[in-house]
Amino acid sequence: MRIDAFTHVSPERYLDRRREIEGPGFRDISGRLPQLRDAGARIRNMDEAGIEKQVITLAVPPVEQATADPETATELARFANDSIAEMAGLYPDRIIPVGAVALTNIDAALREAERCINHLGMVGVQICTNVAGRPLHDPELLPFFELMAQSNRPIWMHPYFNPAHTTAEYGLPLSIEQVFGWPFDSTVAMTSLIFGGVLDRFPGLSFITHHAGVLIPFFEQRIVTHLSPEAEAQLKRPLFDYYRSFYVDTAVQGSKGALLASHSFYGTGQMLLGTDTPYPVWKGGGKGYAIETIASVEALPLPAADKEAILGGTLQRLLGI
Repeated sequence: MRIDAFTHVSPERYLDRRREIEGPGFRDISGRLPQLRDAGARIRNMDEAGIEKQVITLAVPPVEQATADPETATELARFANDSIAEMAGLYPDRIIPVGAVALTNIDAALREAERCINHLGMVGVQICTNVAGRPLHDPELLPFFELMAQSNRPIWMHPYFNPAHTTAEYGLPLSIEQVFGWPFDSTVAMTSLIFGGVLDRFPGLSFITHHAGVLIPFFEQRIVTHLSPEAEAQLKRPLFDYYRSFYVDTAVQGSKGALLASHSFYGTGQMLLGTDTPYPVWKGGGKGYAIETIASVEALPLPAADKEAILGGTLQRLLGI
């Protein structure tokens, strides 16, 4: 079975509420990508690509950055989750919903995560690589990680701009900070969970990360050669064991070389089919790169059983489907 582990939606009702909250600054790209809000269009694209099931997560921006007010962000998360559940309910045998929480209000986030899992039938919760600029090893976030570890549900982790960092205008026809900065942000988030002690405190916690494990496979030796003996001594197990505990998706828009590098580090058991549907904005017409991504998995020099595990088997086991 082919299961797409990481796609994005912005349901209509959620977009309407964001428009009310954000006012003139609201930015909506769903006109270019109708699949963000049209479940039927997604199903047609899935059929074309040969994908049986698809996980849907809330498209960025994270609710903590859509509004600076924690109470409003909490309300927005509820709107998002109700809308995502409705979208999944249209095709319950095909669409698998994941929730969202506003971690700027941790008590409310715990209640909302429990509602997602226990009442809305969601298989996990998505967070971003920073919480309105705060790193993921911030002690205030520990109750959320504890809840997710106890529930035995994965956390999807998506990169997004860190407002604590200064942005720059490069004057180039490419979104430098999105294309190159987001993989950096994911790498920082993974590293903060390791050295911040979150993975030691909750060893059963599962994370599903975007974009093939980002910078780690390419800089593994640079990482270890720049790790001080004091930093290494604080770890309870080898550094790469921590990095390899993350599940990584295949969302590199069909790049066979990137996928091969990712597999060489993470291995079959930690890789999941993920297409980033319906992105990118400017290519694919909202279909994304599902067909190309599957072809890149099929091109890996692996036994058929390994490819089937990546294309859906491992996620079936992880989610208990």
